Amino acid sequence: MQKGAFLMLVALIGCGSSTGPTGPTGPKGEQGPAGPTGPKGETGPTGPNGEAGAVGIQGPTGATGSAGPIGPAGPDGPTGPMGPQGVTGPMGASPWTLSNGNMVYNGGDVGIGTSTPQAVLDVNGPVRVGSSAAACSASNEGSVRYNSTAKYLETCNGSNWVHALSACTMQTEVVAATVLSGTPGNYSVTAFCPAGSVATGCGFDTGSAATSCITWPTGTSNPGSSGPGGAATGCKAACATNTNVNVLAFCSSLVCN
Repeated sequence: MQKGAFLMLVALIGCGSSTGPTGPTGPKGEQGPAGPTGPKGETGPTGPNGEAGAVGIQGPTGATGSAGPIGPAGPDGPTGPMGPQGVTGPMGASPWTLSNGNMVYNGGDVGIGTSTPQAVLDVNGPVRVGSSAAACSASNEGSVRYNSTAKYLETCNGSNWVHALSACTMQTEVVAATVLSGTPGNYSVTAFCPAGSVATGCGFDTGSAATSCITWPTGTSNPGSSGPGGAATGCKAACATNTNVNVLAFCSSLVCN
């Protein structure tokens, strides 16, 4: 029976009586053409992270960025070891010049211990002169050396070394002063030496009654001593009675020609 005749028969049977039992399901027909795509559904929840993949190869180095601002200076590091000594630099400027081992200065006076020298060589303090074995001649006339054996200074006179004070003599002058009237027990007087001399001894003149008197050099605290007074400027005397005693000061000075 063709498909169309069968369908016609079914229709006629159904029109003439009540619905009969459902027949068996026919064979599945061919799939019809696909319908249009429906609207996109909502995005489902994010799934869990998968395992990390293997590290990829390093990419090329990027271009250098611009320099950032300079940061604050850090603390000083420890001092490094001293480097090797450099070569000697050129000689600096100096008022002194060297000539055959001698140091020469022709610009004015030289002061040692003073900034205002008043002579070619002005030394503000003691000067130490040593001994020398050099012979005295016209080339070093006027030189001074110290004789360490004899313990005195010598000068070169152009031919010989002589004692620096060979042309000097010690001269003594006696100065007298009279003890005048005064309070008993306090008759005193001082005989002063001239400027440039010192009292090397004290005493009384032989014509005075000095039995009640004592004398001593100025600058000492030794009444009754008539010995050398060193740098004393005169002699003092004190008498218990007024006897017009003349106190004597033996004043010595060095006179050089």
